[in-house]
Amino acid sequence: MTADGTGKVTRISCDPSDPGHRAYVEGGRCWRVLLDGVVQPYAITADTFKGYVVRFKIANGRHVITNGAAERERVNGKVEIENLSQ
Repeated sequence: MTADGTGKVTRISCDPSDPGHRAYVEGGRCWRVLLDGVVQPYAITADTFKGYVVRFKIANGRHVITNGAAERERVNGKVEIENLSQ
């Protein structure tokens, strides 16, 4: 888990090999990731300091693009991570 001095989570990931993975699974919390104020339901990794989200590529607004495996993309912008469990 990565956090700033206030204890606010600054990196989260559902990829077990990522340093932010602990924050994602710790304590059964529920998270919401926003990129430029828009909820990212297909986010895999989010980093508020570096300002990017890795997410699954989506077609037609709701279908994950696959080419043998789900495709990913990195998108830069203002990232916010909200703890919905509080």
